[in-house]
Parts: sequence; C-alpha cells; structure tokens
Amino acid sequence: MREIIQSAVSNAKSDPAISLLYPNRDLSDDFIFNHIILRYIFHVDYSDHADMVTDGSNDGGIDFVYYDEEESKVIVGQCKYRESFDYTSVVHELDTMWSTVENFLRGTTGQYNARLRKALQNALDRLPDEYATNVELHIFIANSIDISKLMQNTIKTS
Repeated sequence: MREIIQSAVSNAKSDPAISLLYPNRDLSDDFIFNHIILRYIFHVDYSDHADMVTDGSNDGGIDFVYYDEEESKVIVGQCKYRESFDYTSVVHELDTMWSTVENFLRGTTGQYNARLRKALQNALDRLPDEYATNVELHIFIANSIDISKLMQNTIKTS
C-alpha cells in the first residue's frame, strides 16, 4: 500500500494543477499527501484544493476541511505521511482537532492560520441549523498501523 501512495504523491508533485496552486511553495511529500486524500477519497479536483488545505503552522491539527454537500457535514482531516504513528498519537491528534472545532464553534479563532479560519468557518457556516455540529474528524495515515491493537487500546481506555 505504501508503494501506491508514494507513486500517487510523486505523480501529484509533477501535476501542473498542483504547481499552479502553490507556485512558491516547497511541495513536501507530507503536504502533497493532503491533496492525494482529497482527490482519491473525497473525489475533489486538484484545482479546488486551495480553499480546503489548511496544513501549516497554527493549523489546529487540521490539514484540510471538506464540506460534504450530500450529507450536510463538515469533514476535518489530519494526514500523516510518516513511518510511525501509534495509538497515543491518534488520540492526541483527535483531541487537538476537536479542540480546534470547539474553539471555532465558540468564536475563538485568533490563534489559527488564515487558511484554517477561512476554510473551517465557511464550512461551519454552510451547515443547516438542524446539523449545526455535524462535524467528523478523520485521520489518514500513509503507513501500516495495527488496527486491532489500536481498537484494543481504545476499548481499554473507554
């Protein structure tokens, strides 16, 4: 699976649509992984990613924001393109992401980068009143993770 992801990252780096979005940015594998997820999991064209990818300093643990029109929900994502990622890291990332969403729901957004403020606030504002807190947290990991071990730890701590 890692080889497939590496190939997708390599192809995306050479895609002119990505280069046009970020003409003066170093396109690290980690940064490009966000775009791979948006394109292949959520079926969003590269040209639409600029308003969704929030990855960078002060991103509140949120690398992208996607608004699902069909389900009337906001999906916030964290992408990890690294060799190791354990249970404790998953819990920490989810906690950070949820804290950020809660801050936005309370209107406390000053500490976050402009891309996140724009993307997350716009997505939250699109939610119908009856779905005002319909937010999902997603973590995408480019390496192998033992899901059964992760689940065992989750059950133990619940």
